[in-house]
Amino acid sequence: MTQELDARASIEGLFSLARERARAGDESGAARTWAAAVALAEREGLEQIVAVAEAGLAQADVRERRLDLAQTRLEAAWRRCQSASTAPGVRAQVGGQLGQVLVFQGRPAEGVALMHAAVRDWRTAGDPTAAHELELAVSAICERVDRAVDETPEAETEARAAALCRRAEVALATDHAERALEDLAEAWSIAQSLPSRPRGRVGALYGQVLAARSAPGAMAVLLTARSAWAEADEPGWLDRVDAIIATTTAAGQA
Repeated sequence: MTQELDARASIEGLFSLARERARAGDESGAARTWAAAVALAEREGLEQIVAVAEAGLAQADVRERRLDLAQTRLEAAWRRCQSASTAPGVRAQVGGQLGQVLVFQGRPAEGVALMHAAVRDWRTAGDPTAAHELELAVSAICERVDRAVDETPEAETEARAAALCRRAEVALATDHAERALEDLAEAWSIAQSLPSRPRGRVGALYGQVLAARSAPGAMAVLLTARSAWAEADEPGWLDRVDAIIATTTAAGQA
């Protein structure tokens, strides 16, 4: 126990030093210090502290614009956070950071879903300031996808359908299913005049959301999407749609 307490104290000292070096603009020094904290926490088997240290190291990567490396580190840290015993503050820190990196990497729906969950975790952890800051970041992303729809002319049908789908996915990630369905219904209407691939993408997403809500018309949309992917000769997408159809059929028979 004494050895673990000593290790924790040493790691906390490394955390403080890493943050000081980052504030001073010494990014390479901060990265080395975070890496030393990761190594010490791993040696001591302190999984949650490893995750926090990896998140700190990823922050240094982001500041140096090494987004792929930051994403890899944060995904590893996030896997360490899946235990039920993980403290909500640790889960919030790692999930919130990973979410923001995924947004930077062009994956807004996945990123916002993690950020939205992290807001709840920060509140559970008793840190309303961190929760509010992350809420502001989520709001900024929502405004960005709104603007993308507003700025896409209706005449640019494929681009508009894609923008509507992106906004729908972000709406789903923030628990606004009705808003998502409105966007997907419009995208699906547009998709009827599009080539098979974009038509299939819209249909797969719309059909899945309808099926999840046991809404009428889900199977018709999914079968139309399946036909589009068969026409496009995309076996991977066909398998995905078939899986959704099978799940929807099983749910209807339950």
